[in-house]
Amino acid sequence: MSLKKMYAATGSLLFLGGIGLVQGAIASPAVAAPAPATVVTVNTGTDTVTDEWDYRRGYRDGYRDGWRQAREDCEAPIRSRSYRGRETDYERGYNRGFPRGFSAGFREYC
Repeated sequence: MSLKKMYAATGSLLFLGGIGLVQGAIASPAVAAPAPATVVTVNTGTDTVTDEWDYRRGYRDGYRDGWRQAREDCEAPIRSRSYRGRETDYERGYNRGFPRGFSAGFREYC
């Protein structure tokens, strides 16, 4: 076999093996069984709670921090809004719990 024919045979085998057409010995991952499709859910509403535990933790932490703020200083802090678009469940719970905790602490201490 001449060197030219050997290079041609090797090149074609590598090419066919790379695209998964060589039968028997090589199966390319590109031609193998496709991966199962995953379903991605997107929360489009801002009032819906998707992960209840994160929301509860955020609410509890916000309530506690609001209570502490009222105990230390009777003036309500200025809260800035997030302009990132979508909040996480923890942030939503925290933002809902802080003013309620502050008002409860305000009634207690001020």
